[in-house]
Amino acid sequence: MKILLSTIFAESNGIDKRGRAYLTKMLWRRLSEVARLYRHTLGVQLPHDIKDLLAAVQIRRDFVHRNGRTPDGNEITLTVS
Repeated sequence: MKILLSTIFAESNGIDKRGRAYLTKMLWRRLSEVARLYRHTLGVQLPHDIKDLLAAVQIRRDFVHRNGRTPDGNEITLTVS
């Protein structure tokens, strides 16, 4: 977010509240969107090929929101490799 230099002192009072609101609304499962935030704030560089990680996020989502089933209703079975 850009803040004009002329309003920086007025804006600084609410910056913590604004930052919390921004982070709360962020969809953290959208890794392609949050990769930049990870890189700039935590120094974590996600690999260029994150398809396996995205697949794991989708499986987690199916367990959390669909009781371990795919959107089509098929039951997900996890195995240890």
